[in-house]
Amino acid sequence: MKKFLITVLISLLLFSAPDSPDVYIFARKAPDDHSKLVLICLNTGFYPRDIEMNIRLNRINIESQTSSGIRPNDDETFQMRSSENATKTA
Repeated sequence: MKKFLITVLISLLLFSAPDSPDVYIFARKAPDDHSKLVLICLNTGFYPRDIEMNIRLNRINIESQTSSGIRPNDDETFQMRSSENATKTA
């Protein structure tokens, strides 16, 4: 019986897929220059902690983006926010 329970637990750990994180993308006026926007990407509810998140323009990573770093949530998952200044276009 003990061997069976261990086998079941291992199977659950190996084959259970984690929930997908929630990703939010929004824009705000830059506080210092209203002709620019700040693009913000918030990724929350991911586990494990290791993650790489990039803001891209035409499939190219924007290197000057600012990151909050990885922060813990109350439910033992994590969140990360990245932002980038952008010029408004008509």
